[in-house]
Amino acid sequence: MVVWLVSSLVASASYANETQLQSPPTQQKQLCKAKNFDDFYQRFTENVEMQKLCTHYPLQKLDLVEEQDDLVPKLVKLGREEVIYPLILTQQEQKDKVLSLKILTINNKIAKVTLYKPDTGYQVIYRFKKKNNWQLIKIEDWSV
Repeated sequence: MVVWLVSSLVASASYANETQLQSPPTQQKQLCKAKNFDDFYQRFTENVEMQKLCTHYPLQKLDLVEEQDDLVPKLVKLGREEVIYPLILTQQEQKDKVLSLKILTINNKIAKVTLYKPDTGYQVIYRFKKKNNWQLIKIEDWSV
């Protein structure tokens, strides 16, 4: 009886450890899965946890930096611990800031989302790629 109880506890603990180890990929598959990009994007903008799980690391981030009185693009790769969330404004924040949105999806595997504000110099491009699920792969901030 005691041997069965101990082996049962060990098996339960082992299963719990395996489940914990498998949870993030399983959770990622569920959160990052979408019928189409528009469905994915709508949920991505509203859910920071989804942003964390559906981002490819290292995340490529391009910003314009001033060098010798000129703005030049600088690309860095950010590890999971270096990324600051939220990565993208919620849809309400986009409306509040009067930002325009343009989504271009290429053969259901690549998507480019451009948030911009006409006549202001604000333009940020988000690039997504779909392997098994959609993932954010690059952010380009061309704002001046």
